[in-house]
Amino acid sequence: MKKNNKGFTMLETLIAATLIISTLVFLYVQFNNLNQSYAESLKFNTVQGIHSANQLASFYRNHTDYQCSGYITKPCLNSRDLVDQIYLKLSIKNTILMLDSRETEVDFSEISNICDLDCQTFIKKVRTETTETRLIVIYQDNTFASVLI
Repeated sequence: MKKNNKGFTMLETLIAATLIISTLVFLYVQFNNLNQSYAESLKFNTVQGIHSANQLASFYRNHTDYQCSGYITKPCLNSRDLVDQIYLKLSIKNTILMLDSRETEVDFSEISNICDLDCQTFIKKVRTETTETRLIVIYQDNTFASVLI
């Protein structure tokens, strides 16, 4: 007597294919998240960027007359020669002084001319629950760093 195993073999193949496809989809999603995190680590808060941002923050702490007035998402576009020299030496394109609080929503329309989508993503990532002022530094090579003042 001969048994018909064709249906059972087809079901085994379908289950195995489903498991393999599910595993591949899971690995693809995880790899994309890892790849995105890696790309952000090359642009956001690099060691050199944080070091330069700390130097600029200490300058602003020691020279309060150079700070911008009004901190809530106000670009710090001082046209004084000393600030321009510091920006040139540290390869800084622009800086933003803002209140570091997640409670207030940032109005990016005020700074859209100096802060692109990567900059906006960075600001959303670094904001915390403090009430201190945060210095956001935008470098010439489109990397970003941030320190509290």
